[in-house]
Parts: sequence; C-alpha cells; structure tokens
Amino acid sequence: MGLRKREEPPSPANAWVASPPPGSPPGVAMKFFNFLQRCSQLGLRLAKFLLTANVEQYFLYNGILYLILGGITYLTNGNSHDFLCNIPPQASYGGRGCEFCSDKLLLCPKQDCWWMAENLTYMRSADSPDKSYYQQRLESSLDSDCRDLVVAAGGPRSMLSGIITQRASSGGVSPTAGCVTYHCAVLLNAVLRSESTDLAGLGMEGAAKCTDEYGVKLATTPEKKEECTCDGEVLALTVEEASSFNALCGSMAASLTGLDMFRLNLRKTKDACYADTAIAYYTIMMTYQPERASQTFHNMNCSYLTQTAFTAFEWLTLKDYNTQLYVSGRSRYTFSVPSICVLDFCDIFNQTLYYDKCYWADDQSLSAMTLDDFNSVSSNCPGKGFTVEAICKLINNGPVSLCGQYITSSASTGTSAAPTPSPSPAGGGATSRRLGTAAHQPRRAAAGAVAASGGHQPCTPGSGDVGRVCVPGSADVLSALHGGLTGAPRPPSLPAPGEAPLLGRPPEPPPAILPGIASAGGTARKLQTQSASTQQSSSVNNDDLPDWVVSSYSQCTCLTQCTEGMQYRSVTCPSGMTCKEPKPSTSKSCVCGHCTDCQIQLVLKGLTAIYMFQGISCLLLWLAFWAVSYLKEDELSEMSCGTKFLGCFCKVWPVLVRIVVYVTLCFVLFISFVVIPGTGYMNLCSSVESLWMLAIVISVCFVLQLAAGIIMKRKPMPPWLHNSVKSGIATLLMAPIRAIGP
Repeated sequence: MGLRKREEPPSPANAWVASPPPGSPPGVAMKFFNFLQRCSQLGLRLAKFLLTANVEQYFLYNGILYLILGGITYLTNGNSHDFLCNIPPQASYGGRGCEFCSDKLLLCPKQDCWWMAENLTYMRSADSPDKSYYQQRLESSLDSDCRDLVVAAGGPRSMLSGIITQRASSGGVSPTAGCVTYHCAVLLNAVLRSESTDLAGLGMEGAAKCTDEYGVKLATTPEKKEECTCDGEVLALTVEEASSFNALCGSMAASLTGLDMFRLNLRKTKDACYADTAIAYYTIMMTYQPERASQTFHNMNCSYLTQTAFTAFEWLTLKDYNTQLYVSGRSRYTFSVPSICVLDFCDIFNQTLYYDKCYWADDQSLSAMTLDDFNSVSSNCPGKGFTVEAICKLINNGPVSLCGQYITSSASTGTSAAPTPSPSPAGGGATSRRLGTAAHQPRRAAAGAVAASGGHQPCTPGSGDVGRVCVPGSADVLSALHGGLTGAPRPPSLPAPGEAPLLGRPPEPPPAILPGIASAGGTARKLQTQSASTQQSSSVNNDDLPDWVVSSYSQCTCLTQCTEGMQYRSVTCPSGMTCKEPKPSTSKSCVCGHCTDCQIQLVLKGLTAIYMFQGISCLLLWLAFWAVSYLKEDELSEMSCGTKFLGCFCKVWPVLVRIVVYVTLCFVLFISFVVIPGTGYMNLCSSVESLWMLAIVISVCFVLQLAAGIIMKRKPMPPWLHNSVKSGIATLLMAPIRAIGP
C-alpha cells in the first residue's frame, strides 16, 4: 500500500528502505570523499577568483550558485518524497502502523491482496495523465459514495458486489463511472493471471509461481516474490460473480467469463463428472463455435445455473423450477435462459452417461436423479430422444429412484425389462417438481428440504470450499439469483442499451392516496403552507439570513498514501430556519502524505524558496552595481528619481541578503541533524540517500560562500558604497551581519 513509483522498481540491493548505517549510509562515504576532492580543486580556483574579483562578479556568481542550490533542493524534495511514499504504513511490512498516519488511508487496514492490487493498478495504468485509468482514479477518489463502499468492503470482490447493489438502488447514478472502471481494473489485476503474474497464480494450468515485476509485494526474499497473494480471491470468485462483474465492467472484463475462468471455477467447486464434461464440451465449442460459447459464459442466468447445480440434469431441473416461480406467482422476476445454453447442457448431460468418472450408483448427486428430473431433461431436450429405459441401460441402473423398476424386473426374470415409452414432455417444463428430498442433495453438502407447499427454507453451509449450498426454491437461492449470491435481494441488473433484459420485473402499482387525508384537505393545506413559507423566505434579504453552521474539515481521506483524496465537513442550518445562499461546500480535494516520521518536505520547500530569493536578489544586485559603476560624475551631481532608487537599492538590499544567510544557516543545521543516525528524531530520514547528499552539498557550499563574503568584505569597496560606522547598540547588533559580505 502506498507504493507510488513512477520509474522501474528498485533492485534487491536498493530496497525500499536502507539499513540504518552506524556512521553514514553505505556508499555515501566514498561519494563524500570524491566530493571533497572536487571541492578542494574548486576551492583553489575560488581563492584565485576572490583575490581578483570585484563586487559585481561576487554577486553574479553567488546568484548563479544560489539558483543551482535551489534546483538541487527542489529535486531532492521530490526524490525523498517518492522514497518515503514507497515505505508501507503497515507494521507487518516495517511501517509505523496505520494508526500513526496523519491522514485516513482506506486500504491500509484491508487485506494484503486488495492494497497490493490497487498499487499494481496505480503503477501500471494510473500514475500519470497519459495512463489509461488516470482520470478514472481521480474521479473515484473524489466520489463520496465510492469512499463509503471502500470502507464497507473487505476486498476487490466485495467492492464490486457493493457497487452492483448501489447502482441498482440508485438507478445507475452512483457511484460514478470512474469508480466502477477503476475498481474493475483493480479486481482484474487481482484475479486474472492474464492481466498480471504478480498476484494471481491460479491459471489455466492450475497453481503457478508469481512474479514481483512492479515490487508491490515488498518482497525481501525470492520465496516472498513467488507468493501469489490474491489466490484466495481467485478461489472465492464464482461463475455467477464473474458473470455479474463482466456485466458491470464491460469489455475490459471479458476474460472474467472466458474459458479459463469457467474451467477454474468448475474444478474448484464441482466433482470430476460435472466439471470434466462441461469443460470438455466448452473447450471444443471455443475452438469451433467461440461465439456460441461466449454467449453462455456472458449470460448471467446461465452462469447462475452452472454455479448452483452439481449435475447436468440438476441444471435443467433448476432452470424449469425458477421459470415456474414467476408463473406460479411466487416471484416477481421472470427467468429467461437462452435456448443455446439449454441445448449445451443437453449435450453435457448426454456426455455424463458415457464418462467413466460419472459414478451413477455411488455418487450422491448422480444417484439422486428421479423421474421428475428426467421429465425436465426430456422436456428441455426433445431432439435427443432420451428415454428412461435407454438411460438406465447406459448407467447400469444406477439411480434407484429412477431405475428401480428395471432393477426389480431384471432380478426376478434374469432378463432385461420391457421397453418403457418415453414420458411425454410437459408444456413449458415439467408438470411436477421435486422441491427437495433427503436423497437429492448436492455432493458434500446437506441442504434442508423444502416443504411440498413451497415454503422457503434457509441454505446450509457446505464443507470445504463449496460455501453455502441451496436446494431449488429455498429463500437463499432466490436472493442469490437476484443479489449475486450475497444473501441480500436486489432488483435485477439493468440491461445494456439494445439488449433484451434477462431478468424482468413487473411494474409496481402507483401508491394509493388515503381517502381520509384527501377529504380533509391535508394535501392542499400542506401545499399552501409550503407556498407561504417560500414567499416568506423570498421576501427576506439573503444578507439578513443566518449563516450556516460549519464544522472544521476532517482529515484527508484517500485509498492509499501519497494519492488524491477528499476532506469532509458538516454544514447544517439551525432547525426551523432558512440560511444564506449559496450553501457552503461540504468537501474539498486534498492529497494524503506518507506515514513515516521523516516529515521534512515542508523544510525542503522552505529552503528552496530561500535559495531562489537569494539567487534572484544577488542577480538584481549584480545588475544594480554594474549600472552604478558606469555612472559619470556629472550624472551624480544632479540625481534623478531612478538614480536615487538605484542607490537606495544598492545600500539596503545587500543587508537583507546577509540577514537571509543566517536563516539559511538554520535550515542547513536542521537538515544536517536529521540525517545523522541515532538522534531519535526523524529516524527514517537517515535512510534517504538523497537527503544525505543534499546535507553535504549545502553544508560545503555554505562554508565556501561564507568565506567568500568575509574576504569580499575585507577588500576595498567603491566610494559610493561607503557607510559610516556609528557607535551604539544597533551597530553592535549589526556587526555579525556586516561581517559576512559587502
């Protein structure tokens, strides 16, 4: 978190924080000696110059040197800030801890996967205006609804689920499109190996080693670099969630519903029979008919059935049951599944009859198939010619509930039973449904049976990585259907422009007006009261109205350190009163700082400003002295206003420059002190190499400039710079200032 690199990630030898040195940082000592050697050579040249230089040259070269030092200080401020922003605030990664940050960092206490994925997204796509998600990141940082969702969420998946719920309840207004796009990019970097190999290790070939190309994992060992931090999020991502996120994010998330993610989700939650047959079928489809396979992957209802069912025939049974919920009036939502998707699972069911890993007699999910399930298969797959007798022969009379009659007949006669005609399909689905029996439970899970009357029963937790498992018709299945398997029902997602909605909702009747209120004229009185209040408020002068009660701004709130954020405040009007217009703003933009104890940026900015002031002043004095040196005696006998101003400037301004020299000395001493290790004050500053180099440069230059000023003071000055020295306290106080320069 808080990694804000704009260049290539550091090498292992140049990690995010250097080891505290005993006397000076490693590598700085040699640079220091080389610098002293160069300074000695420069000093010899400077001594020769001072013996022959005049006052004009002194101010010219001093001005140039001050401007150079100002530029060096400015660059050091930026380099040190980037270095300190790379130090994570979390105590587990060597930081001080989230509670010590001066600003509120929303992702600081969150799981490692989330803030690492956000840092990766920032560095890859959002750290400069020319990157693809820069504007979206800024928009999301200024969105208060997006901030609230980040506070409530626990990871990238739950963040997008919260966005889906929020946009459904707000009619697609909030959060902003920038918030949606940016957090979609964060999720993709967290769960898709095709996007980045830094965090997600579960791909097409199963578990794999990760990389640390951008340094977001702060790895100190090769083993840490190869850890896949976000594999937990990948394992938790379901097919139904992937389909919902794809509908939310659009084309950028197409890989979420591709074959790789489909394969991964089925293998981690389903048995070999269901997973292998479905994966094999869609692998072939992606080769020969990719458009058809993509339609199944991208359809939310197909994805929901694929995730919920544990067998191919249960997929068809659950499809019929949810279709009948709307017809019977038990649901306000229609349930439409594309015919191509239904035909796909007819073929997949046919493959389960031949696959050697489909244990129809022993597998709890397969052996639970009943005649009702066959009715669903037959009605949805009329072109396949399925019959009970043929199915039972292929699976060796596995399910007793379906093939019991053939088992009994075969045992009593020793021969095969007479063919049984295929049941006639029921229009629109099976005429009867087994809502729940003890025998027909998903594998590795025990779901509560649903009463024949259709009463909703809660889901039961599944073992291992299955999570909650629901039987058809349970309350959680319905909430999962309309709420993204979160347990919170919501209206169906809005279809894209030009698309037919998959989930339709009948229009709500208009609210009824209570006759008592209408007859009593309550509504009319209310409108009259409001009109009178409006007229009264408009007749009062705005300047005479009371002010709004405004609180102070809160601390800056950002996703991570060193990024843009917002500050908020309360703006209220006393109860029953109308306040001045316009209403004050309740928020303003800000930038969060880093969380280290090296808070030296303000000092560096101040020193930069002082150097710039001294540089410009010295150059102006050079021009002024150069102009005065060319004045003739006749021009001094009768001085114009311009000449008088020039003389006043030459007399007063050098004093101000010398005073600022002592202010510069305070800054130089402070910076030199904080970079010394072991002082107990701003300890981390001693690890910033650029601050060490700055302290050395400004210290040496200060000594050299001070020596040059003292030498120039002792040289004879032009007669027009003569200043009589009077005795007194003021003269005594000004002695240190007069001693360091002309």
